[in-house]
Amino acid sequence: MLGGMKLANLVTCIVERDKSKWKLMWVADGTAPRDFSAESLTAALDGASSQTAALYANQVEAAEAELQFAIYPWKGKPGDVILDITKEGGDMKATDIQGIRNHIHRAIVRWSRRSGRAVRP
Repeated sequence: MLGGMKLANLVTCIVERDKSKWKLMWVADGTAPRDFSAESLTAALDGASSQTAALYANQVEAAEAELQFAIYPWKGKPGDVILDITKEGGDMKATDIQGIRNHIHRAIVRWSRRSGRAVRP
């Protein structure tokens, strides 16, 4: 087991806008990848997924491990709007778990891959 380092069952990657880049930080009760920045949200999520997969490769803990993302794309207080993103059929659905905004279908995915800016229906 990686020289005695503990691997967590749940690893959370916090992703925030930092001017023109995306800053990634980790929360886990064990070993996690190093913090880093990326030019785009797609590159950030791909990099985080790859780094986590490499960390858990050939490890017993990989069977139970889960990677979750907390993405804060808006300026101001990032935690003001918390969206739970789930897959429904072929679509992605972002639901405001605090009940402040309406459901957003697909817009969050289109936004993240194209412009790097929030699309609000």
